[in-house]
Amino acid sequence: DPAQLDPQHFKVEYEDARIRVLRAKLAPGEKTPVFEILERTVVILSGVSIRITSPMGQVEDLKLSPGLVLHRMPGRIWVENVTSVPYEAVITEFKQPDYAYRDKNGGKIIPPPRKAVITEQARTTLVAPEPSVQRVETPPPAESRKSTQRLAEEQRQLPRPLEPARQAVTNQNGTKTVIVNGAELNYIEAGEGAPVVLVHGSLGDYRTWQQLFNALAQNYHVIAYSRRYHYPNFTTGKDRDYTFEQHGKDLVEFLHRLNLGPVHLVGHSYGAAVTGMVAKSNPELVRSVTMMEPPFENLLDPARAEAALYSRQEIYGIVRKALNKDKVDYGLQIFWDWLHGTGSWDSLGQDIQFQKKMDAKSLQAQTLYAAPAHMTCAEAKSIRVPVLLINGARATPNYAAIVKGLGECIPGREISIIPNAGHSMTQDNPATFQTVLEEFLAKH
Repeated sequence: DPAQLDPQHFKVEYEDARIRVLRAKLAPGEKTPVFEILERTVVILSGVSIRITSPMGQVEDLKLSPGLVLHRMPGRIWVENVTSVPYEAVITEFKQPDYAYRDKNGGKIIPPPRKAVITEQARTTLVAPEPSVQRVETPPPAESRKSTQRLAEEQRQLPRPLEPARQAVTNQNGTKTVIVNGAELNYIEAGEGAPVVLVHGSLGDYRTWQQLFNALAQNYHVIAYSRRYHYPNFTTGKDRDYTFEQHGKDLVEFLHRLNLGPVHLVGHSYGAAVTGMVAKSNPELVRSVTMMEPPFENLLDPARAEAALYSRQEIYGIVRKALNKDKVDYGLQIFWDWLHGTGSWDSLGQDIQFQKKMDAKSLQAQTLYAAPAHMTCAEAKSIRVPVLLINGARATPNYAAIVKGLGECIPGREISIIPNAGHSMTQDNPATFQTVLEEFLAKH
């Protein structure tokens, strides 16, 4: 508990049975000990750069500004002020007992409960006594309750049960979580109408689609999920089941869980390969599929396919080495520039770069498996749902050739080229992309 462990840096300003408000202060160069903190909202009062480190070795360097609001999940961490100005923030912890984080082996850890203490400030603002406080003071009979320690031990020892269809845990930040094939998948959904499922590419997550998500939700039931190990799903970065095949199985199970009926699948890059594979193997789940520059490199001529594989293996090795040594910025820049073109990483704004950094562990897992996505012409020809293939006008020769090859294999497909756009076409030219996609969806 940071308030008990480190009163020099953490002060309780307000507390009742449901929340606790802490004020955190760190002088330049100061560092906290390792503490355990619940799910929380953080309001930055003075802007600095801080470094957050977990015992698992995950490091986040955050550039903060006054007024910034962050929502953070539970964890065991320590914090360091790495600048020459003081750091101050107000932290609101949520005391619900079901919040948990993962240890390095993937086990679920429930942080110890925070004792329900009513501060004087809380006492003067409450209209009536808190019912939950009364329950704390007068607990039920011993034979009808289990200790928090015993519950936590059971969670560590027993396999996590699968949720029934449509059942998901709703998180404090509005996302929902299901467990699919042993992995967390966080997602958001909005709108009514025909279901549209958005599947992101490398260094992405459900937030990647925000602008398109909001637009489509005016006419469709839109779901954007984070593939396994992408933010905010748990990963060590060393998970060895980050493969196209596994992501395809995850998507199939995810669609079964949500019980939506046939859906419009929209995938970008790595996610486009996943959607194409699912459309081929499980057509009963798919109403249409949109693939934006999928990496089906076996559709290239043999010499180009071999060169593409060699390039990926080389880049993955460089990136993995950088990430293993906590050179996150360097590793992400190498990967992003290789995928999108030299200078692409520097052209991203700080907010987008920070968002990508939060997915660094998923990239670390991705680099452990360099085999390309597999789709033969005969397999592509067997896809029986409506298909839209999309290129950016500035597509690399390989992506242009792949989309052209797919187009020659799939009967009745549509192909669209987004002007003034590269591989990140949803960001480069969002208006045109949205128009193209909505016209296709409206026909099917």
